[in-house]
Amino acid sequence: MKQRHFLKLGYVGAFLLVVASMIYVACNVKNPSSEQSDDSTIAVLNQATPTNFETIKPELKKLLTYLQRNPQIITPAVLVKAVERYATVKDLGLVDKFPVEFPLNDGNTFEVYIELFDGSVGNGSSIEDTDVYFTLDIDRYPEDAEVVDPDNVKNFKAYVAATEHNKRKGLYTGDENRRQLAIDSTTQKVNYLLFFIGGEERFSRENEKRQYQSWLNSRSGLAKAQSNPSTIYYWVSFIHVSLDQNTGNDEFELYYANQGGTETPFQATTAWRFDGNVHQDATGNYPYFPDINGPGSYVLSPPNYIALEILTPDSPLGFNLSAIEDDCTAGVHKNNHTGGGFTQQIFWADFIDTKIPVSGYFRWTILDDCFNDDDIYSHSGTVSFGNAAECVYSVPPNSHVILFLRKGTIDQAINDWYHVPCL
Repeated sequence: MKQRHFLKLGYVGAFLLVVASMIYVACNVKNPSSEQSDDSTIAVLNQATPTNFETIKPELKKLLTYLQRNPQIITPAVLVKAVERYATVKDLGLVDKFPVEFPLNDGNTFEVYIELFDGSVGNGSSIEDTDVYFTLDIDRYPEDAEVVDPDNVKNFKAYVAATEHNKRKGLYTGDENRRQLAIDSTTQKVNYLLFFIGGEERFSRENEKRQYQSWLNSRSGLAKAQSNPSTIYYWVSFIHVSLDQNTGNDEFELYYANQGGTETPFQATTAWRFDGNVHQDATGNYPYFPDINGPGSYVLSPPNYIALEILTPDSPLGFNLSAIEDDCTAGVHKNNHTGGGFTQQIFWADFIDTKIPVSGYFRWTILDDCFNDDDIYSHSGTVSFGNAAECVYSVPPNSHVILFLRKGTIDQAINDWYHVPCL
């Protein structure tokens, strides 16, 4: 696995998981006085012209410039939004000046928002309390920040905000004023606020259904088994993540291989995107997938247990699960950019088979058409077999991701196994 970029330490902090006692982390804008946005930005959305990440980039830079010159837009309320997850164009009060989203060539949409670097501590609850910088999402647009080493982001340039604080300190000297920033360690806290201007790809319902049907077609007998109320599923009831892979624009996704060994490759696409939306699971229903973007513990409960696999006589070898921090395209594993098209790559992984650690090289199918590599959580794998106990928890060596799985029917999951504890 190729480790990219510097790691984020969660703003609220990563919590220590004790398996016996799980911790749940649930997990008036001022009008600027100058510099109105150019109408061409709004036209991009209104014309519904299909775009890609590169054609979106100039429009994101317009938003960046606007925020740099009018930083009073970042009110304490907006700052809270950015700390919690992100602040949308609507949160910023700029829907009359900038689009909230862009249509993408593949039928999906790109929602625009700003994020705060999780290591930003600052000195208070206002942008006037500390130094403030803006840059485009480094993970998606490293060249704009003049990143010194795209594979290990530690030195980059960011735009200085025109706050009174920055002006008094002599940091802000003009609209194009930029400063070199440096992060010395993967867990460093910084005494400034660093905002990423970017966003996230949202799946269209048509693409969602198409992807799910592809997964359904790959499993013989699955559709028939889904119609049987006595069918047993593997359900995820708890997820703990202890590592954040990089700076921003990240989503936690689970990928699947259906034979339980090292030779069967993981699929290149997944419907299991933990992005705060509902998606189809193995039952064909639409549970809620919590928004997982960094370290923390996430407890699922009925009706939102997520069925990831079905236990049928024709699948005696079980399945593999592995987690990816997605940077490029939602629901698609992209890596290594060696020329385009689908290919297979082999990566090291630590897995757990019930209680037996399994380390080795596992195969992943990837779509090789993106410079912005996705990161595999190499210590995240789960190998599950039909004869496993009802309650299974996966703690790979040096675990980055821990999953709790339960076995049972839809009725058992809905009724929370009649409150029978899993531990």
